[in-house]
Amino acid sequence: MDKTLAFIITKDKHINYIVGLVSAAAKKNYDIKIFIMDRGVFLTENDKFISIIKKNNIGNVSVCEYSCNVNGVSSRTKEFNYASQFENAKMINKLKKHDRIVLF
Repeated sequence: MDKTLAFIITKDKHINYIVGLVSAAAKKNYDIKIFIMDRGVFLTENDKFISIIKKNNIGNVSVCEYSCNVNGVSSRTKEFNYASQFENAKMINKLKKHDRIVLF
C-alpha cells in the first residue's frame, strides 16, 4: 500500500460519515489505521461500526484503554487493540508526507 488514511475518532457521533469514508478508502486499497479515544470508545459497542471493520478486514484499530475505563465501556472484542495513547503517537509518527489524517 502506498497511501494511508488514518482516523482519530474522539466522538461517538458521525457514524455514517465514518462508515462511508472507511468503505471508500478500503475500496481504493488505502492502508486504514484507526485510533479511538474519549467518547469515541462507544463505537466499539456499535454494531454498524464493528461490521464495517470486519467487512473491510481492517486489522489496525487501536482503542484507548483509559478512555474505555473512564466512560464505563467494559466490553472488549477481538476486533480492537485496547492500548494506550502511545499507539496514537506511533500511528501518527509512521505517516508519510502523502498520507492523510481525518479527525472526528
